Amino acid sequence: MGNQTEQYYQTIVSKLENLGRKLKIISILNGVFNWIAWLTIILAVEIVIDRILSLPRWTLMGMLIIWCALAIWFGYRYLLRGFLKDTSKEKIAVYIEESYPGFENRLQSALQLKGKINNNIYGYSISFIKKF
Repeated sequence: MGNQTEQYYQTIVSKLENLGRKLKIISILNGVFNWIAWLTIILAVEIVIDRILSLPRWTLMGMLIIWCALAIWFGYRYLLRGFLKDTSKEKIAVYIEESYPGFENRLQSALQLKGKINNNIYGYSISFIKKF
């Protein structure tokens, strides 16, 4: 019985970690595409302004500096946030339980109480924990 419970737990953990990796990839790709879209829009506006108005070179250089600053800011906003996004198995469990209320916090409880089974310094009921 204990070995089967351990297998179920390991299956749940591996699937949550797999979902976490997929969420991280999707988040990074979303950031890359958003960053490219914003840079394209800003560059198009700069080109249109340059073609319509005959601006002096110092103004164009100022616009280029502003464009570079915006590129860095949008890079932080979209790219770096994707890399720093928390995709731990506990966070994924929260997302799943928010989407599927029928789980009734069982997924989170299983993740949180599994470590307690091994140590069991507080005398938890093992049979109660295994029901999760």
